[in-house]
Amino acid sequence: MCLIKNIFSLPNLTFAKNIFPLKNASKTIDPYASLRIKDFRIYLSARILTTIGLLMQSTIVAWQVYEITNDKLALGLIGLSEALPFIITTFYSGYATDKFNRKKLLVGFTWLLAGCSSLLVLLNFYGESIFPVYGVLPIYLIIGISGIARSFIAPTTQAIQARIIPRGLYANASTWSSNVFQIGAVIGPLIGGLALELFNPTIALTMVVLLIATSAFLKSFIPDQPISKEVKHESFFKSLKEGLRFVFKSQPIVSSISLDLFAVLFGGVVALLPAFCKDILGVGPTALGLLRGSQFMGSAVMGFALAYFPPLKNAGRNLLVSIA
Repeated sequence: MCLIKNIFSLPNLTFAKNIFPLKNASKTIDPYASLRIKDFRIYLSARILTTIGLLMQSTIVAWQVYEITNDKLALGLIGLSEALPFIITTFYSGYATDKFNRKKLLVGFTWLLAGCSSLLVLLNFYGESIFPVYGVLPIYLIIGISGIARSFIAPTTQAIQARIIPRGLYANASTWSSNVFQIGAVIGPLIGGLALELFNPTIALTMVVLLIATSAFLKSFIPDQPISKEVKHESFFKSLKEGLRFVFKSQPIVSSISLDLFAVLFGGVVALLPAFCKDILGVGPTALGLLRGSQFMGSAVMGFALAYFPPLKNAGRNLLVSIA
């Protein structure tokens, strides 16, 4: 009950009121306002390329791992091999986002993602001699490195977006950023599955490398951002302590994070789709791509609606209804 009470208090958050007027928001806000900013368009272009590439890669890798192992547990271990490094490094990555040049971090770790995809290409090129000996362990290791890269990209991306967008347009920009992700998440699995069906994993993963490398190149055009002197001289442990204190003192934030964690926990069943396609439906990787992308189709449609009708009024109630 405490969780639900805190969720319903979300509309009273100060930052929500500052970002958007809650009354008649859809009438006073230009839904395309943030898209008129050049740097934000570059940012979105890079974001959609990265999203398409990563979702292509996850579709290809999932199908390939199940073909090699025919083991459903092996599918779950793909996510675990990425999640563990991500979680371990995420505490420092947030600190690094405030301490070091964000643009360099974003571009550098995007190139690292492209490098990991390149290693997967090489792994598949010599797969006949590697997989029989080591199984899918090399794939897990490469995905683990990708998890580290993504743990730095995630906070850096959010911080950069907040700096290139005026405060009054932040909610609008967040909606379009989410829309771009959803569109990429629909397109990526479809292209990945189709490429895997028409060609082979080596060629399909080469396409991933090109997409992520192009994304890294585009990110190099995002303007540099100054580092706060106060944060620059703050120690890691002090920053971590202050961050945790802020989160746990803000009950609406704790409640919304907890609710999201609950929803995501039961969304992991998507990892079993390769087994569902191959063993139950008897279909190939193109169908897998369609199934993986379909979960984001509704989100993409709803995202465009939210650009016109921001959901900040009764935000707590809307969040609970959406999770239900």
